[in-house]
Amino acid sequence: MGLELEPKEGDTELSQEELDLIIPKHITTRKQLDEVEQNNIEDAFQWLLSLKSIQSAKLFSVEFQDLLHAKMLGNVWKWAGSRRMKETNIGVKPSEIAVERKKLNEDALFWISNNTWDPTEAALRFHHKLVQIHCYPNGNGRHSRIVADMILEKIYKKDPLSWVYSDLLNDNKGRREYISALKAADKGDYTLLLKSVEIEK
Repeated sequence: MGLELEPKEGDTELSQEELDLIIPKHITTRKQLDEVEQNNIEDAFQWLLSLKSIQSAKLFSVEFQDLLHAKMLGNVWKWAGSRRMKETNIGVKPSEIAVERKKLNEDALFWISNNTWDPTEAALRFHHKLVQIHCYPNGNGRHSRIVADMILEKIYKKDPLSWVYSDLLNDNKGRREYISALKAADKGDYTLLLKSVEIEK
């Protein structure tokens, strides 16, 4: 019996071909999957802590972002760190990913150089745009939230984002409100997304 997942709202729907590329073959339930993915992500945090500094040019590069995704999920999925090749319910067309990522990374460098947004808004806008592009088969939300934290910690020397919602992984009221905030941001309204974090005074 292979892995079968019932997608939650906001989830990327993995194809059977992508599901078959799971590395720990004993996993058959979402609970088991969540546990091994979280363990892998903890390893990625340790790797990030080992990096004494990350310059803007490195953080806003496809190479670093892909490496981070591979560090987060590379023990679980063979496609970790690889660009999404199929159209999904979320994200731009696969053929548009490279162009949109390049534009977003260049925009972020401009924001920081010109103080376009305060640190929290810059991090949240980058997080939202990266989710909107949806670079990978899965793990895009978690990946983009970690990148947002790196923006605050490594570039602005601020604390990471403190989300009002304690659990963004499971299907609950907080996750649904977070998804609604992202959908509002899709239309250019970042009000709800800004309200979803506790902003440092």
